Amino acid sequence: MLPNTNCLSGVHSLLDNDLYKFTMQQAIWLLYPNEKVTFQFHNRTTECKLTTEGFQWLEDQIQALAHLRLSSEERVWLEKSCPFFKTQYLDYLEKFTFNPKKHVSIKFDSDSKDLFISIEGIWHEVTLYEIPLLFLVSEAYFKFSDTEWTYDGQYEKALEKARVLLENGCKFMEFGTRRRRDYHTQEIIMSALAQAAKEYQEAAQDDEKSIQERGTLIGTSNVHLGRLFNLKPVGTMAHEFVMGISGAEETTKDANRLTLEKWQQVYGSSLGIALCDTFTTEAFLREFSFDLASSLTGVRQDSGSPFEFVDKIIGHYKSLGINPASKVIVFSDGLDPERCIQLQKYATEKGIQCTFGIGTNLTNDFTNSLNGARSPAMNIVIKLREITGKQVVKLSDEQTKHTGSIEEIKAVKETLGIA
Repeated sequence: MLPNTNCLSGVHSLLDNDLYKFTMQQAIWLLYPNEKVTFQFHNRTTECKLTTEGFQWLEDQIQALAHLRLSSEERVWLEKSCPFFKTQYLDYLEKFTFNPKKHVSIKFDSDSKDLFISIEGIWHEVTLYEIPLLFLVSEAYFKFSDTEWTYDGQYEKALEKARVLLENGCKFMEFGTRRRRDYHTQEIIMSALAQAAKEYQEAAQDDEKSIQERGTLIGTSNVHLGRLFNLKPVGTMAHEFVMGISGAEETTKDANRLTLEKWQQVYGSSLGIALCDTFTTEAFLREFSFDLASSLTGVRQDSGSPFEFVDKIIGHYKSLGINPASKVIVFSDGLDPERCIQLQKYATEKGIQCTFGIGTNLTNDFTNSLNGARSPAMNIVIKLREITGKQVVKLSDEQTKHTGSIEEIKAVKETLGIA
């Protein structure tokens, strides 16, 4: 049985992508217009394999990206909802087209069922491929390989999760595009979240809680669905941008500082969340000076222990003479409602604000329809590999998330003095 055969699949808009891909694309287009890059796909769940039929479907969907265009209505909405996009960039985006025949190399080993994907081209021309390729791989797997699941109960499950988060004062965002089961699932989830937020807002009118104490659905990282559901598109930058600048500027020692300074050059006081773990949080904090820390809204935690991260970040703010209560931590690593509530309590008690970006637990939380066992999501990523011929790496706070060659990882660790 193919549970999603009759439902809309694939990509539905050029904006069916995460906001941070567009914010990075604008910055890349302005600052690094000629850099050539290579991205590589990695499947961390090696037991999850596509079928030949699934691979053929995936190939067709990737080629179909070439037909996407930004509509005039979408542009008008972007101008209103995302004022940090410059007019000249929106002009560029209106003319932008994917060219998968030129940029994407995709191969499938019919014996091992292993999938190989690489993306090559001018950085600003190819950066938008990452998220669509990831969710198309996921959809291909759950459309043709793991098919024993249905949409039954998805709306109710998401509605309950949102209610729990809101009632416990959590301020959260939907971050589930890249590993969604399929587009229809994310539509269901967004509908449930929007309904829960509406109910909570109506009930909160008679609530004695202050605005600071109330839960909030802040928005979604998916720009297209933000438009459809009248929610704020949210996001800033990804590891890609820091990695790319480290290669383009030929430095890892100063890459975090340079990245944040260049980000502020483009965005000023907008989009003020710094990503900490491209080369470990330890290395990041050495470059997170008073000027940067005081001018930026806060930081994003994406690997390692979130509780240790809270203590470390608060300690750093205090060492700079900055009141942690004026700053925010965005948690975004493997979250579910229970984890969010725990972190909310911990961060609040420690004296810092927090928000949550919840992804896979919302858009790919399924059970096997035959035996009731968990139907796990794929753990897949696409990471920057080279920029202008120079290899780049990522040194996460969690070593299993390191990317890059062993030699380059070792060299960067030595440069940064990391064990």
